[in-house]
Amino acid sequence: MDVKRTHFSQLPSVKETEEILKKEAKRNVIRSKVGVHFASFASVIEWMKQIGVDSRIFEEDLSWQEIIYEGERLKTTIVENTLWVNAEPKSVTDYLMESEEPKKSDVIMLFGSNSKKRVEKTWEWWQKGLANKIIITGGRPYYIEENIKSEAEIFETDLIALGVPKEKIMIEDKSITIPDNVRSSFNLLDKNNIKCESIIIVLAWFAMRRAWAHLMKYGPENIKIYRTWAEIIDPNLAKENWYKNELGIKTIFDQFVKLRVAEVMDTA
Repeated sequence: MDVKRTHFSQLPSVKETEEILKKEAKRNVIRSKVGVHFASFASVIEWMKQIGVDSRIFEEDLSWQEIIYEGERLKTTIVENTLWVNAEPKSVTDYLMESEEPKKSDVIMLFGSNSKKRVEKTWEWWQKGLANKIIITGGRPYYIEENIKSEAEIFETDLIALGVPKEKIMIEDKSITIPDNVRSSFNLLDKNNIKCESIIIVLAWFAMRRAWAHLMKYGPENIKIYRTWAEIIDPNLAKENWYKNELGIKTIFDQFVKLRVAEVMDTA
């Protein structure tokens, strides 16, 4: 169970999670948000009941370690039963991909990945004049060797090539998880005395809810977040296909497990 991951579709083990927590950026939440949570598990519970799987992982009082163990244990059954039932868990898709039409904001926050589609979406908002600053957040996956460029550095090069002035881009190139992305980005904005009460975020549809939940947790009281998602390159992860294949099902289930861990840790 404590074998280190080699792919994003795997949950980090308890041991790996403990290692990651030691490396992640720290940031306090404002007093009014302590103990307040921004995720709902109604859609994943509905999905699990639909396929005949016990949903206690999202309903009972468990430790974050127990949630990771239980999540990994359930994954094979979740895949097999979802494929066997052959029914689309539409409420899951709708919940994760919820988004808004972006409006003028203090900053565009681009989450790193290996998908250039996110760069294209960020460029689209930049061309429309929706922000005067772009912050790119992302180091490299924890299971990847450290002798490669960070995701933030790669995206910065891409945006400059498209025409965004270098001085308008801030990069945060150490974070390794979505909560780390969020805390590190807010810390960087604070360090540069940049007031941030409205943000346009750009990332994949299935990770949108997690990013939003962490931003809501660590942001100022009345922060406004415009969620925008970039197209998915891998058809297995597309919103209309994820429930038809093993990779998609594992990836989407993991989003909820990670959200549940974050709730227990009081980080989302």
